[in-house]
Amino acid sequence: MRSRRSSKRSVIACLLLGCAVNLAHSQAIDQAFVSAGGSDQQTTTAPTPTSGIWNLRGLKVDKIEFEGVTLEQQQGLVSELPVHENQVLDPASLQEMTRRLYSSGLYRDIELRGMRHGDSVTLIFYGTSRYFVGRIDILGVNNERLTSILEYASQLQPGTPFQEEKVVAGVDGIKQSLQQNGYYQPTVTPATKVDEEGKQVDVSYTVQIGPQARVGQVTLSGDPGMTLEDFRKRGKLKEKTKVNRDTISNAFTRLRKNYQKKDHLEATVALEESQYNDQRKQLDYKFNANQGAIVRVVTEGDKISSRQLKKLVPIYEESAVDNDLINEGAHNIKEALQRKGFFDADVTASRSGAGTAQETVTYTIHNNRKHKVVSVDIAGNQYFDTDTLRERMQVAHADPYNRVGRYSQQLLAADVASIQALYRANGFSHAEVKTDVKDVDRRRDAAEVWRGRSQWREPGPQQRDSRPNECPARPAVLVDYFVR
Repeated sequence: MRSRRSSKRSVIACLLLGCAVNLAHSQAIDQAFVSAGGSDQQTTTAPTPTSGIWNLRGLKVDKIEFEGVTLEQQQGLVSELPVHENQVLDPASLQEMTRRLYSSGLYRDIELRGMRHGDSVTLIFYGTSRYFVGRIDILGVNNERLTSILEYASQLQPGTPFQEEKVVAGVDGIKQSLQQNGYYQPTVTPATKVDEEGKQVDVSYTVQIGPQARVGQVTLSGDPGMTLEDFRKRGKLKEKTKVNRDTISNAFTRLRKNYQKKDHLEATVALEESQYNDQRKQLDYKFNANQGAIVRVVTEGDKISSRQLKKLVPIYEESAVDNDLINEGAHNIKEALQRKGFFDADVTASRSGAGTAQETVTYTIHNNRKHKVVSVDIAGNQYFDTDTLRERMQVAHADPYNRVGRYSQQLLAADVASIQALYRANGFSHAEVKTDVKDVDRRRDAAEVWRGRSQWREPGPQQRDSRPNECPARPAVLVDYFVR
């Protein structure tokens, strides 16, 4: 009778989260489970009053053991866990402890078991160590640039959690990258090496790149305005030329430049299809090209170089013509002239022949007289010193490095907004600035000089929080911003 009663008092609590537990024997055994793992995201089951965890509530934790994962070097983590030895077991704290252990990154999966001894319980955490990606090596490739490209294509980052499926995905990424570089028959063999001490896995890919593809047949559709032979010649798509990652992009660049020389600014070139032929080891292309209408960009009035015009007018880069791009070009030309000292330059744009076979975009440019920024002065600033305000200003006076200074309407407006924002951010919510620009000559025989003046209106008192022991509101701040 005594031995039978003793066997009833001995209870083994088995705590697992996320897996089924088989009841064994007909003895009085209370079983509960708390586990996590099996995937990158933690999975936990909240304890309920009917689960075995709640049956162990109130028991004293006499010992906590960790098996499978060594925590000897993680004393800081162990000390921060919510459950310790000689404490009363609380199911909620036990679940939180399991979460923290799993989120530490040391566990790939975790399983918690409890063994009851009278009024006390021993907690045992079983787990599988999580490994991290170590070195990534590409073997069999002699080209350093291609080796770096393939390392990046594997999408494996050192220090991240290791997963076998990512190694397999790296093979696909490497093959895809090799195809972009012209290698369509590669062989990629992955291998891993485990570093138990460092909990790292070194990954290596042995690559046999195979033969490099050559340019094969080229077909052309649309209205290219040139023969197939000329198209291949202009794009340097000669048959049996080696294919690399820049073959198509360079061909597009050359073809667009050729169209632009003939004033076909709206010409389009697109690759519709590319197909690799295993027998010929060649890559066949199918292009669609349309030369579009002839668009001439001309200037009237003052001259501007053709090279600078192509740089400032965005229709050359966008290969499209619309009013927004045309007006943006006028703004860019005016801004460039103002930076050269033509502060009151005037640029207007017009468009004729829209929708026809020949279209003309005309920019009328008037430089007017050249000016020079003599000085930039700030006066009346009491709350901020002059250097603080100058740091936020783009308008600058002439110096040996910039003989005309730096000024434009856009720069002046940006300076006003910057200084105004500075004052408003410091409590002067009514701060405003207005500009008054004037044109003067210092001497009769001197070059014309640009002079401008911008004045701050009284911003009012600085706004402060109504808290005790605060300084009283400061008086109004007046700032004069001069450009002479």
